[in-house]
Amino acid sequence: MTKIVLNDKQGGAICELPETAEEVVVNAEEDARRTGTTKRRSLFAAFKSSVKTAGYDITDSDMQTALKAVDQLRSGKAVPSIRFTVHGRIPEGSAASPKTANTQIRNERPTMSQSNNTTGLRFFENEQLYPNDNAATWFGRLVGIEDQKQTMLLELELLLKPELVEQWSKEHHQSILPACEIMSSRAPLLVLEGDVGCGKTVLAESIGDPLAKRLGCHVHLMKINTQVRGSGMVGEMTDLIAKAFTAIEDKARRNSGEPVLLLIDEADSLASKRAEQHMHHEDKAGVNTLLQRIDRLRRENLPVAVIFITNRPEALDSAVRRRAAVSIRFERPNAEVRAELFHRNFPDLALSGAKLEKLVSATGESGNGHERFTASDITDRLIPAAIKMSYLSKTAVTADTLIEAAQAMKPTPRIEDI
Repeated sequence: MTKIVLNDKQGGAICELPETAEEVVVNAEEDARRTGTTKRRSLFAAFKSSVKTAGYDITDSDMQTALKAVDQLRSGKAVPSIRFTVHGRIPEGSAASPKTANTQIRNERPTMSQSNNTTGLRFFENEQLYPNDNAATWFGRLVGIEDQKQTMLLELELLLKPELVEQWSKEHHQSILPACEIMSSRAPLLVLEGDVGCGKTVLAESIGDPLAKRLGCHVHLMKINTQVRGSGMVGEMTDLIAKAFTAIEDKARRNSGEPVLLLIDEADSLASKRAEQHMHHEDKAGVNTLLQRIDRLRRENLPVAVIFITNRPEALDSAVRRRAAVSIRFERPNAEVRAELFHRNFPDLALSGAKLEKLVSATGESGNGHERFTASDITDRLIPAAIKMSYLSKTAVTADTLIEAAQAMKPTPRIEDI
């Protein structure tokens, strides 16, 4: 684990923070999904908050060093510590004093139970039980990906309840067709791939609600923690992946047949191509273990489905792609979907004609000369910007407000352009 150490201006160590860099990263990523901010901005805020909790302050230039270290962690490199040079203590009793800051972090970032392991490492950063009203709301908000929704629901139903295929075969063919064995022997793996900000993670985290209603039982979701990569020590990543899957298998057995979804976001960081010459042997061993544990789920017929999410499908190991029961592609919203997003969020504007056409154009390729806006660009950035503009001017939101906000904004670049 990577320590967070505070130094004075002369380079001497003042203290070590109680939480590790990996824990800060996990909390930051969860906040990013909850608030709709970028992961980088959430990381920036999370590190500053952790340091302030200890009663100190740091400059923005110090943060750049921390973010570079986080990038190294994500690439699998071992980083013993992240060190900050503090620039003065925060006065006692202020809003960010240690006592107050600790309370804020406990309220905003509840941690999950660590009973699944004996090392203190949290394998899972999120656990959900469905049906879930909040998930139902988010699932309903996803516009323009109806095909992806229905494909994912059908595949999960067939993977988690193979007996339903046998029932269908008996009803329509008066026997269990040999082809049914092909369906039941598929690896319980789905890959959601495509551009950033197009709804992959939100769909994966909300699909459990309609799935639970469709199957008539509870559905559980466990989201794996990026800490499962480990710190680069020989055998560590392999051991952590095995323990995480063991925890999932145990949960599936205890749940009396209730399905469990195992979600792995940014899956390319765990399952990248083993053929790459620069790939560390520990990463290759980790991919091997990942494949073995997915195959084990298939052999043991446990009601578990693994969902991989990636913005870089070309980086996934070919054996992972071959095993996937289905790969579901996500693209940036077209003109029709972008128009629907504005209609849904501002039904009273009666957007139509030239104004709507100009708004749709401003969020398309012709609006900025390069890329269409992603769905999250519109819902998490553009619309809030338009509301803030109208709030400050004490006026109602209009089509012109939205157009002005769109013209002042650049879409999220594609992952290959970052």
